Amino acid sequence: MARQADLVRALPRVQLHLVVSAATGALELGAVGERYRMLQPDRLLFSKLDEAAGPGGLLSVAVRIGRPVSCVTDGQRVPEDLHAVTSSGLADLVLPEDRDGGQGEGDQASGLRPRAEASGFGRQASGQEL
Repeated sequence: MARQADLVRALPRVQLHLVVSAATGALELGAVGERYRMLQPDRLLFSKLDEAAGPGGLLSVAVRIGRPVSCVTDGQRVPEDLHAVTSSGLADLVLPEDRDGGQGEGDQASGLRPRAEASGFGRQASGQEL
């Protein structure tokens, strides 16, 4: 597997993304983080948010691997269900409390944007990576 990652890294302008199912249990998500950390992916992509009972384990993977989150998916339609995510959007997914006093609506409130419309995905407003 490490050899395959090295082959991908040899290609110019190609990033290695680790795709992790959000529907996976928290303990297994932690194990996934440990298992794939050695590959040193450039970014993480969390899939199946629509099937996740509790997405809190996603932060565990992000912390263990120490890489920014580029996108999340919440359905089977591509590219419609592929969303760039900000760090505040990821926090809202994990801790879905009313952070803005009821001011936000739908995807705007969670910080999710369709991938094609997103700019600076995986970054905080200050420009720091998640």
